[in-house]
Amino acid sequence: MLLQLLAVSVGGHVSAQAHGSAEADRWTRRPIAFEAHLSNGSPVGLLGAMIDVTADRRLSLSAGAGLGQFGPQYAGGLRVRPVMGDGGAFGLAAGLSAGRYWCCPDVVSPHDDSQGVETKAIPTAYLWGNLDGGYEFRWRFGMLLRIYNGASIRLNRPGRTCSRVTVGSTSSYIACDDAHPPPRWLPYMGFAMGYAFSL
Repeated sequence: MLLQLLAVSVGGHVSAQAHGSAEADRWTRRPIAFEAHLSNGSPVGLLGAMIDVTADRRLSLSAGAGLGQFGPQYAGGLRVRPVMGDGGAFGLAAGLSAGRYWCCPDVVSPHDDSQGVETKAIPTAYLWGNLDGGYEFRWRFGMLLRIYNGASIRLNRPGRTCSRVTVGSTSSYIACDDAHPPPRWLPYMGFAMGYAFSL
């Protein structure tokens, strides 16, 4: 009877180890993942792509780029997966991103037929700190899906707004002032799908 209990215990332990190893293989056997992102303004913009490289089952580094509302955006960061299950993981991501932001529409105020004043916001690159949480699922053959929700905080000062006086066919920028910056906090949510592979 004692031998039977010992055999069952050892067998269960080996089975659990094998199962855990198989689940870890979804990240360690295919450590490089390419992801396409669609969001309302994530670190890689409205539409972007990222490469995620697994350093450990619960830790990976990511970098990517995309197109935001006002131009290209670039991002990089770290992902941790504290809770992992049967092919899925709840995780946190933190990092930095940068992109251009055009704060104000052009305003043209003509004085007469030959002269006008145009106020224009100069596009400025802003640096953001990002933090989000989400759920990721990976299939054994490499396909992956990820949903996430987070927020970005603006780290640098606002850009400049300049008034341009136009007289005839000549023009010049004059009188620059601080522009209205983007909000200090910007929430975002997104969806990513992709494929994981090894070299």
